[in-house]
Amino acid sequence: MLEAPGRDSEPSRENFEKAVVMMAASIIEWVNQHCLGSEESARIDEINSKEKLLSPAIDHLCQYGIMGARTSGFIALTVANLWSQSQYRVGKYKKENLKQQMLWVMQSPPVEAAILETFKPLDKEGKKDAQNFARGSEAIITTFVNCALEKFSSRFSTESNNFIENHRKDLSKLKDFFHAIDEGGLSYLAKVLELTLITTMNSALFNCELSAEHSFYYDSTIEFLVEIFEIENTQE
Repeated sequence: MLEAPGRDSEPSRENFEKAVVMMAASIIEWVNQHCLGSEESARIDEINSKEKLLSPAIDHLCQYGIMGARTSGFIALTVANLWSQSQYRVGKYKKENLKQQMLWVMQSPPVEAAILETFKPLDKEGKKDAQNFARGSEAIITTFVNCALEKFSSRFSTESNNFIENHRKDLSKLKDFFHAIDEGGLSYLAKVLELTLITTMNSALFNCELSAEHSFYYDSTIEFLVEIFEIENTQE
């Protein structure tokens, strides 16, 4: 199991990315435990519990100030979107229940702890900024997740060759978003989306539409991100 960095770990790209993966994994495990039967949930809790890694991951992200607060918000919103949209795609919930399912994840104990603790080191202005940033990014994260799920699905169908054309409008929006965060010195958030997406889709509850291996989600995610920037190149 990947060892999560804690409050005493040196801030670095490697430790930051480890903390992102472990925070996402902790939220995912909470969803798993509350959706599986009690016997299966107990087995997962005993064999592969990641909940205990949430606290050191939070402690580490707190060292990054507002960067850590924005990161926890992005992780939570991405997992919540992946949960609601993946379940909708297999017919478990209706479209009008998407927001309710997102809120269920956003109000979960690991998400509330992550948000609360990473916001604590910030002053009043910093907290307001991070909160507004998360709210303002919710729609684009929803678009990112929807396109990613469509990308995964397309690789199992004839739509694969037409993915870019069929989703050009949304991919263009994502291009603009990535360009904006890069211009604003927030390019790390693109990595947060990538890592959270790959980590989350490795859970059987989230990949129930496709049920593929880790390498599939990794390769597809990288290809998806490249296609976003190819949209930028073709429009220039």
